[in-house]
Amino acid sequence: MKVYPFVDVVKFVLCFLVIAIHCNSYSLIPEKLCELAVPLFFVFSGFFIFPKVVSQGVYDSSVWRYVLKLLRLYLTYTIVFFPLAIYGFIHSDTPFIQALYRYIRNFLLIGSQYYSWHLWYVLATIVAVSLIALLSRKWKLEAVFVFAVVLSALGLLLDMLKAAPSGNSMVDGLVSMYFRLFFTVRNGFFWGLLYVSTGMLIRKYEAFLICRYRIVSALLLVAVVFYIRDIMTTKSLVVCLSGSLCFLPALNRLVNPDISKTLRQVSVLVFFFHLYFCFLFVEVLSLDSTVAFFAVSVSSVAFAALLLYLIRWPRFHWLRFFLA
Repeated sequence: MKVYPFVDVVKFVLCFLVIAIHCNSYSLIPEKLCELAVPLFFVFSGFFIFPKVVSQGVYDSSVWRYVLKLLRLYLTYTIVFFPLAIYGFIHSDTPFIQALYRYIRNFLLIGSQYYSWHLWYVLATIVAVSLIALLSRKWKLEAVFVFAVVLSALGLLLDMLKAAPSGNSMVDGLVSMYFRLFFTVRNGFFWGLLYVSTGMLIRKYEAFLICRYRIVSALLLVAVVFYIRDIMTTKSLVVCLSGSLCFLPALNRLVNPDISKTLRQVSVLVFFFHLYFCFLFVEVLSLDSTVAFFAVSVSSVAFAALLLYLIRWPRFHWLRFFLA
């Protein structure tokens, strides 16, 4: 079985870009770089889920075990962050009925609560993988990808209509209704489906892309220049091309698989628990964004290392539940 240890290194680095987003540390790390983190997580998820969705061209029902695993992870960390959600409602003096409605809506439709904003990624992945599994019964992966592109374009249109209403009462009413329910287009339908299906396509055409890595690299360079200079919207292209290069055998041979396994486990724990440290250093102590970034990063890695150490002891094996 192929292993991709370099991807674990990239995911470890991406966790710190997510921390920078939540600490608002854009003076330290450019916002445009940080914005690539979550889409790349989706691409990697799609790459590794591909064999579960399609096995030699035949629909494989084992994908639902993966979805259930993600659902368990989502429920676990929703419970972990429940105290912060309660604090958020109390701090903002939200009436009980309104708080209950918002919590249920956010849990089912958005995936984000107070200081657990990152859980939207898990819910979006559940939605995206489920949609792909269902669509793959009748459609080829390429058709699913085209459908995802259309949905992504619809998401952009919704954002545009939110910022600049069309003047048509029915259209504007539907747009308003959508955003009252879902709050954002950053979800499994408009984001997750596109990037997860992209990762699956990379896996399907892996050999083709590896043979043409020089062309992919040249295209990535052009896309990055366009992205930095805001010449045109090329973020999705940068994500797709950079994601495909992460699976090159030459890069993956540079990393020891044992080290990558540890980094993978640390990345999971840092990603999920770092917002508790963000709450402490940003919300409670009100540290400067740059100082907060380093404080959260060091604390999150130290906490992850502690959990991994404790997991080795039989009495703490239950902590593996957080790694899922």
